[in-house]
Amino acid sequence: EALGKLMEQSGEVKASVADFRADFNSTLSQLDRMANYKDLHDLLHRLQFEFYNVVVFPAKYFSQDITARRQLKSSLPILDEVSAALNEVINRPTVNPAEKIWFKNFQIVKDAITKALNESNPSLLNQSLDGLRYIIANQPTKINGALTEAARAINLQALARGLENVSVQVQKLNLSAVDTSQFEQGLQAIRSLDGKMHAQVEEHDHWQETEIEMRQFEDDLETNHFEGLKLFWPAVRETALALFGENPEEWAVKMRESCLALDKALELNDPMSIMDAFGDYRARVGNRFYQVDIDLKDQCGEIRKIDDPLNTILRKIE
Repeated sequence: EALGKLMEQSGEVKASVADFRADFNSTLSQLDRMANYKDLHDLLHRLQFEFYNVVVFPAKYFSQDITARRQLKSSLPILDEVSAALNEVINRPTVNPAEKIWFKNFQIVKDAITKALNESNPSLLNQSLDGLRYIIANQPTKINGALTEAARAINLQALARGLENVSVQVQKLNLSAVDTSQFEQGLQAIRSLDGKMHAQVEEHDHWQETEIEMRQFEDDLETNHFEGLKLFWPAVRETALALFGENPEEWAVKMRESCLALDKALELNDPMSIMDAFGDYRARVGNRFYQVDIDLKDQCGEIRKIDDPLNTILRKIE
């Protein structure tokens, strides 16, 4: 009778383990999906800040300035590197095939930029850079939406409940070979990660909105239109300060200083000062958004770390 009860309880444990594994594998699939979008987002960030922002100004003097031509051609390796990395991500089995549509357009633009520089064709260069600008302006926002959707689909609370059920079932067996303290450690890790994940997704969304606003102002300033920035800056500033206003870290201190510099430039109404101050603040927003991206990806890596110790103990049960 005792043996029969033990076997029955053992079957319940194995069933709870199987349920937990199914939930965990589903979580890992979501993490793969999220990592794909995160990699695409990072690469588009590099495309903007390491290539487009570097070449857009010298492109204006491409036809008459040899230094500008050299600077533009020296940037081609970055374009090639980002293109190769994008191609690797796009062709992963777990990536949505729909992403290949915009990537195909990017490849057309990339080839046109390369051709324009090699053939010294300023008209084709301007046209292709406009195409690249369109991709940079639109695609990151779409990818960010898919990224946050994947992040929110990760149900760590359900995972914690499943692991808790496994722990309860194992304790009934009173198996000395199983260190159940690892379950408690796993539960604490999952619950901690759940709170951090939600907070980081929210922060990521806020910085994405700030990034979009900065890009819109940037477009206006390139054509010497300052009215939009003057009108909306107070509201944008207030929203931004909610993200870093009381933060003592160095990046936040520098952001506050940059805000004050832009406040002063707008008050003086000096176009050059406004352009300089906005450029500094714009770059800091982009860099912070990129860092938040990295932190979110690292958080996904922390979830994966739970897999190894739990697998060790689950194999003992099975």
